[in-house]
Amino acid sequence: MNAVKKLLVLMLVLAAVLSLAACGSGEPGKEPDGTSSAPIQTQSGESTEPEPSEAPEQHVHTWTDATCTEPRTCAICGATEGEALGHLMLPATTEAPATCSRCGFTEGEPLAKNMDWNLLILVYRNVKGTYRDEDGQEKTVDYTMPDEELKLYEKCAKAVERDLADMSGGVIVPHVTFKVAEATLPTAFLKDDGDGFGAYLDTKEAESLLRREIDLNAYDHVTIIADLDDMPCGYWGLTLARFSQETGYAFINNYNYETFSGYFFDEENYWTASPVIHEFLHFMEGWSEKRGKPIGYNKNGDTIVDSGETLGYKPDDYYDFKAFYTDIINCTVTLPDGTADGIDPAMWREPPHLYR
Repeated sequence: MNAVKKLLVLMLVLAAVLSLAACGSGEPGKEPDGTSSAPIQTQSGESTEPEPSEAPEQHVHTWTDATCTEPRTCAICGATEGEALGHLMLPATTEAPATCSRCGFTEGEPLAKNMDWNLLILVYRNVKGTYRDEDGQEKTVDYTMPDEELKLYEKCAKAVERDLADMSGGVIVPHVTFKVAEATLPTAFLKDDGDGFGAYLDTKEAESLLRREIDLNAYDHVTIIADLDDMPCGYWGLTLARFSQETGYAFINNYNYETFSGYFFDEENYWTASPVIHEFLHFMEGWSEKRGKPIGYNKNGDTIVDSGETLGYKPDDYYDFKAFYTDIINCTVTLPDGTADGIDPAMWREPPHLYR
């Protein structure tokens, strides 16, 4: 009888094991993959559904402003939006390198305290030859400047040297040479394109003449002055193309001594350095563009040097546009949009003689 009871117990245990195996599989305490949770049966016979899992809590971004190098960023989660601003660089000065006005980032080195510029004022005292007037009639010119005129040009050269240094606050160290050409300026060398300018000494012809008189490599800019007398001309000064070795060039025609003796040569009532400095600044416009630092202002074809009154500057009885030219030299001309413009200060460290 004991043996029969033992067999029955063994059979009951086996049946229980098989029953459990039929109810589920996998790890104890886990539902099989692909099945949903079944209601939980309570002791009272009621069933309850399992509570759903909660979604992640969302937050409102707290944005910090964009900087020169980073877009605006959420201070909580680090999310970003938009672009970075980029640096807003102010030009280098003699006291500080180029500096971002927003974040203080600097680039490069401060400007040199000064830079040597070698300028030449060359006067052709004698002009001789034939030309055709506005009616096509052939005429002759044979003009020689009086000594009084030459003395005034020599004073003009000294004024240019003094004023460029003063106007730049000492950044420019100009060395201005005054010279009277030995040769006569032949009218055959003068060019007239029929564009309203009339006769003038073009760059190619000027370089041919100058190489007989001077070493062009010794100068960064040359201003030639001549009196073309009665020859038809519609200009006072012209800034022309640079010579082949990058020296700047301007041609000034003062017609004759009688025409300008009460204006350009009236030292008490006129700033005699004005026409030379005016044309030199036109050269600097072109030189700055070539060196990758162009002056921005150009309205209706008028560059900044010709736009003093347009930009609100008024000439006075003596200094003409000296205040305006000073602002151009120091890149402090205020444009209508409130920005500053003029010759980039870095350009005064780059005279043409450095690139030969």
